[in-house]
Amino acid sequence: MQLFALALAGAAGTLARYGLSVAIDSRLLHDGKHPLYGTFLSNAIGCLLFGVVLAYLTARAMDGHPARLILLTGFMGAFTTFSTYAYLSADLAGKGHWLLAGGHILAHNAVGIGLFVAGAAIGSRLAGA
Repeated sequence: MQLFALALAGAAGTLARYGLSVAIDSRLLHDGKHPLYGTFLSNAIGCLLFGVVLAYLTARAMDGHPARLILLTGFMGAFTTFSTYAYLSADLAGKGHWLLAGGHILAHNAVGIGLFVAGAAIGSRLAGA
């Protein structure tokens, strides 16, 4: 049953990421091929939510709880897009768009780490820690 829940969470994360990319990237100017903004937003939101869930479960001493596997590995693993981020960064650099590639890398890392820390603080507060 836990594997089924994990698979459903992964499917939900994938659909959420795809829906976000379609909604964001179809409304913004880009080259039509690279989902830069949707990928960035899914990674940013994913870092925040990962921090919230992890800190909450840890503060509640729920490290072995099935929610950790289902939410963090299943949903968040499918919702965040590190491999897409790596591809987009390398592709932009390979095409000579060094400034955009550098900004892409810097933004994902700075925002991702910042939002993870913020999410961890939120999760700890929600747990009453």
